[in-house]
Amino acid sequence: MQLKRFINFFFTSILVFLMLNVCFADDGPVIDKNQAQAIAQDYLNTHSYSSYKAVATDTLLAKVKDKSTGNTYWMDAGQAKSDVREENPKIDLVLNFVRVVDIVNNGKIVGKIYVDSYDNVGEIVYKELPENSATSSDGGSNGESSDGGDLTYNGSGDQNSGGIIGTIQSFFNGISSFFQQIWTSIFGGNTS
Repeated sequence: MQLKRFINFFFTSILVFLMLNVCFADDGPVIDKNQAQAIAQDYLNTHSYSSYKAVATDTLLAKVKDKSTGNTYWMDAGQAKSDVREENPKIDLVLNFVRVVDIVNNGKIVGKIYVDSYDNVGEIVYKELPENSATSSDGGSNGESSDGGDLTYNGSGDQNSGGIIGTIQSFFNGISSFFQQIWTSIFGGNTS
């Protein structure tokens, strides 16, 4: 009888723990790496970088501002969110959850495009691209981009977003995200 009561208590505790983690879990990025890749490739195609290819990465960065020096820099998004939650944080978040997409030409990584995946969803916030004569007339291709052009995420950037395949993929992505949040809440650390 006591064993049965212990088992009931154990499973009830686990259920409550899991429910609280789901309710209070950090929601994370809104778009996935394939969507960020599609946005970056659209940018390349519309800005005369047609021979370049966007390659998705698992890198999530945050732009932070050091409180003591005022300098802004990129750091791992998970680490930045953890540092901001400290009792006396040394940094402030400027942008969080920015997906990095590598730009490849002839098999070599020649640059990067940073796609905002949380605050201004789908906006290209920073580009590191080689100079291109076709884009130099529009103010250059390097540096900060505050407007990201007209390439913002509208919910259809994923290549498999339509039909039954997109529905199934969304279902499994949701399940995967759920278990990643559980894993992070139990063990901490980066899940990507």
